[in-house]
Amino acid sequence: MPTLNKQILLKRAVAVFVAANVFFLLSTFRFREYTSTAIDWQILVKLFLWFSGFGIGVLLYRRWVGTVLRVDNILLIIMLTQILAACFYAPHMTYALASFFSLISIFMTLFWASRFLNEEEILYSVFLTITLICIISIIAYYTHPVFARMGEWVEGEHVPGNRLSGVTGNPNSMGLMAAFTLIIATHYWKPFWIRNPPIYIICVALNLIALLMSNSRSSLAAMIVSLAAAYFTNVTPHRILAASILVCLTIAFFFLVDIEALMEMVSRSGNAEEITTATGRTYIWETAIRLIEQRPLTGWGYTSTKEILPLHAYEIGHPPQSTHNLYLQMLFAMGVPGLAVFLAMFFVKFYYAIKFHDFFKVTILFFLLLHGFTESTIFVGMAGSTTIMFGLAYCLDYRNDQQREQRLKPLPA
Repeated sequence: MPTLNKQILLKRAVAVFVAANVFFLLSTFRFREYTSTAIDWQILVKLFLWFSGFGIGVLLYRRWVGTVLRVDNILLIIMLTQILAACFYAPHMTYALASFFSLISIFMTLFWASRFLNEEEILYSVFLTITLICIISIIAYYTHPVFARMGEWVEGEHVPGNRLSGVTGNPNSMGLMAAFTLIIATHYWKPFWIRNPPIYIICVALNLIALLMSNSRSSLAAMIVSLAAAYFTNVTPHRILAASILVCLTIAFFFLVDIEALMEMVSRSGNAEEITTATGRTYIWETAIRLIEQRPLTGWGYTSTKEILPLHAYEIGHPPQSTHNLYLQMLFAMGVPGLAVFLAMFFVKFYYAIKFHDFFKVTILFFLLLHGFTESTIFVGMAGSTTIMFGLAYCLDYRNDQQREQRLKPLPA
């Protein structure tokens, strides 16, 4: 009995540690410029969690290092090695190395945590943590609108708008994490429902409300498409028929509907150009492509967009901190070799996720690839919301298939 109690306490401690990493990684409780690199109490908390996760990972390396060396995970080591190399020729090397350490710490934490908790237990902890962030954000939306809403310029005055940014810092991050939580809720509804039906319903409702209040169209669209894509990936005759009907209806829709009028309706400003320019992103992409062409093989270094793109603000119209595109971001930071390894890493994991029928991972991989067309995700700088998403898809065991994992032999040293 004492041994059983120790195991329960250990599991709870690991779940709380994972939740703390997610909470402080995704939330902010003070006004802070995106370009700021100053250290405050929240940075100190993050550093404590990162060093703790890294330290525990080093102490327990025998438990998880074999998982990292599996054939489906080995490309992550190559990717991180490329990122480390790209830190040494980055414009701000210290910041780049600190960002690299944050990535290493999060991945190590998820790897060793998965040796104590199964994927359902880890995801339930994440599910509750992000819901807590949604609750705080929705309350702040009404009590502290200047802090919890995205600002807008109205007649030369900067005022709180209608989009929920909450304690995540911006509406896109809020929408991204709410969409991610809804994906978890979709794939794990049975075990979560069995745990506590009222809690499950409340969490789903709050995350759906937060997603809609954020008005993050890219996250909403990526969530719907990735869930549908994962559903149809598990091929059956009925799903092939359903997919065929869906394709026909989509083609008919675009033939029958006035596309320009539709874009005006969907846009926030009522201007179709907002959609055709991807809310001004095309100007960033044009500048980024021109700079990538100057260094196609090496890129400009990890986190380099934070330093270089603002220098071209006169061309873009504002000083962006990233390319707002996952694929351009990888090319900008590490060149063609970096993007090639990144895509190979995704496709290898995608292959094994389908092979072992883990459609949660399939959905997350689809989501990140789709969302990456309009946002710089995963490897853009410091660990963030998409780092958590990618880490959960990459570091956790395959769902309900832990015995099958033994077939994936570690690569020879």
